[in-house]
Amino acid sequence: MLIKKLAVPLINEKILLQAEFCQIVTAGLSDEGFDFIASRLPTKCKVELVTGLDEVTSPKVLWRIWKHFTDRISLRIYTKNPLHANTFIIQLPFRKTVAYIGSGSLTFEGLKDHEEVFYKVADVKEIENLKSWFVGYFEFGEPITEEIIKEYDLIYPTLMKRLIASRRDKEEALAIASRAFNWDQFKFRNQFFKKEDYLVLSNEKASSISPIFQTEREQLREKLLQVHELIKRDVSLMKISTVGDSVSTITPQYEKPVKEIYLSYGRREAEMKKFSLHASQDEFAQLQIALRQRELAVRLVVGVAGMEGIDRPFFHQQMTDESFRAVIYKDIVALGSPYWIDIVGKRIDVGSFKDEKALHAFTQQDDFRFSTFSIGRNFSPGDVAISSDQLPITLAGELNKMLGIYQRVMRS
Repeated sequence: MLIKKLAVPLINEKILLQAEFCQIVTAGLSDEGFDFIASRLPTKCKVELVTGLDEVTSPKVLWRIWKHFTDRISLRIYTKNPLHANTFIIQLPFRKTVAYIGSGSLTFEGLKDHEEVFYKVADVKEIENLKSWFVGYFEFGEPITEEIIKEYDLIYPTLMKRLIASRRDKEEALAIASRAFNWDQFKFRNQFFKKEDYLVLSNEKASSISPIFQTEREQLREKLLQVHELIKRDVSLMKISTVGDSVSTITPQYEKPVKEIYLSYGRREAEMKKFSLHASQDEFAQLQIALRQRELAVRLVVGVAGMEGIDRPFFHQQMTDESFRAVIYKDIVALGSPYWIDIVGKRIDVGSFKDEKALHAFTQQDDFRFSTFSIGRNFSPGDVAISSDQLPITLAGELNKMLGIYQRVMRS
């Protein structure tokens, strides 16, 4: 029997609630996936769990299992080969056992959200074969230890940075090459940014240090400075100033291709120095206007990857206060679609949060070690709102729309 969403039978058929013993092999696991299973299992149910960590796994869930669940869960790490199998063998009352073999790992995405497929096994002989197969991996797995988790925790930020970057690169490459995106559908005659401006930031050119491409970036940089001149009066009225050299770097660096060029607005230098004489712009929230390969983005960057900063921890501290959560939720939801919030590589429409608790749960996933935390919206190349006539009005309006949220996340 084929199953698309494993969460459905596990809940609807009360498989987890009846479970007496579980044997699970998974490519990786997450806090949400683990909670989905563990919270529904009877306290007397024992679990044998094997993973190769071949899907990036949060060290938080490993620490939780090691510290709080060792009496119920035996976790082992298989290291002899990459382990991509995902198998759930669940023993039920009256000597009945059911198993599910499929593509989804022990994550909320693997169990419910992503496009996965599982096959249900109930035949007694096949179940015994699966149990024997499981034992082979479990016995050769390394029992989880504090030392293993510590070592894995050290490399986790790097793994996540690469995962987020590669996932985003794939999404953008497929989007730009798909039938849904066609440069010919856009009329650039009245647009401030032309097709050739966007192509300066193409994947083909992003990592190149060719003098020709560098000249193109310089020209695009000048165009963004023209944008600043068009809106600088509005920006001044908002009491925000240009950050650093105004425009982001246009020279590719190791693992930092030039896929976007942006204007940044935020605190004045004197304000930053109140916190530290050597404070950098990336330690504070910024309002940005960013040109990318197929879009113009207007966004509030609460924090950049690799930098805890000043405003970012202040925001999370504020989110522990119920009244602040209610206010910031109202402000963020009021932005409306197509605004999004982006944390740990997950971009979600601001209207998808049913209440402040849902927003808080999402923001709690933020991890400065590898995640950029931003809120914003995108304009397609042919959008009338970013035509030459409308661009200054649109950008000033969008920056002003996010100004209240920007001010709330600022540490005073």
